[in-house]
Amino acid sequence: MTLFVGTFLMPGLLPDCASLMKDLHDSGAIVALDTAWPTGGWSDDVQAHLESWLGYVDILLINDAEASGILGIAQTEFARDIETYLARIADKLPSDAIIVVKRGAVGATAFAGGNILHVPVPGPVDVVDTVGAGDCFNAGFLMALQMQAALPDALRAGIEVAGKAIASNPRKYPEISDLCPDVAAVLSASVPTGEEIMTFDQVENS
Repeated sequence: MTLFVGTFLMPGLLPDCASLMKDLHDSGAIVALDTAWPTGGWSDDVQAHLESWLGYVDILLINDAEASGILGIAQTEFARDIETYLARIADKLPSDAIIVVKRGAVGATAFAGGNILHVPVPGPVDVVDTVGAGDCFNAGFLMALQMQAALPDALRAGIEVAGKAIASNPRKYPEISDLCPDVAAVLSASVPTGEEIMTFDQVENS
């Protein structure tokens, strides 16, 4: 699995992103993309780059604002009919791709195989600092998928890991033992054997 994040902040890499994603995808790697918010907004150039990537993206990780930006609509409009708008984005991705929308205090919503799934935040979170919340969600969610977790469990893992991180001061990233038992069990599952894992250099040179 390869996660691309903050790509629009690396202009030197942009021209090669599509070919890199294609090579990884064609080699059987899972390609995950967190678009983040482009510094200059969703300009025509940014949209053109994104269009050239989406056909190789297996997991798209975005928030409400980024989903709205991709679609060129207001966030309030996106919120009125999330399923329809996510289906519109899904048309640009491989048929088996997963779209995840990180929605803060509301929880997380996924769209996969034409179906929508929402997992709420399980309880109150004493928010101290939300910087990096999306990255923490990505870590928990993607780790759970690596452990072969079902999609609802992976969403819960992302929410739990992000919630623990943003409630800490100074920032502390949670250990498995800090997480609720259900999520800890998911993230403590047996790790795939070495034969089932390919590092980036192995994928690149295969």
